[in-house]
Amino acid sequence: HDGRWTRLTTKDGLSHNTIRAIIEDRTGAIWIGTNGGGVCRFVDGKLTVFNMQRGLSSNFVSSILEDNESNIWVGTSGEGVNRISASGIRVYTTKDGLSSDVVSALHQDQDAAIWIGTFDRGLNRLVGNKITQYAVKDGLIDDAVFQIIEDRERNLWLTTTRGIARIPRQQIDDFDA
Repeated sequence: HDGRWTRLTTKDGLSHNTIRAIIEDRTGAIWIGTNGGGVCRFVDGKLTVFNMQRGLSSNFVSSILEDNESNIWVGTSGEGVNRISASGIRVYTTKDGLSSDVVSALHQDQDAAIWIGTFDRGLNRLVGNKITQYAVKDGLIDDAVFQIIEDRERNLWLTTTRGIARIPRQQIDDFDA
């Protein structure tokens, strides 16, 4: 790079100009989630598109996560969550036990569980192929979850339309017991 800003648009091969999510994976690739064009992987100046034609459940991407096994998780705005791995794309939806297919947040915790926040039906924890749902009826402050982080004590913090929620790890463990 010559020190100038870089701009990527559909003119450069980007699948859509409206971007909703972005991450850098451990290899240095940039994953770009678009609002209508799927997800693009940018490496060494080259874009690779993953969209519905390539097995993604939706072209409307809301969130992206790289897990500790280098799988890329793609949350969508209405068609669940996709796991892109070396063996292909695996889709998780309400048919698999998700509370909603409108995914707004993804996080992997220290125990390697995948947390899936939804826009309208709370929080989900995926361990293996088992999905556990958490909603307002279970004590969550809101069913709209926009971001998920974990602190040093392993508590989860959620951003919602009703403020920030901190869920102590013991409560999560007790709920699952």
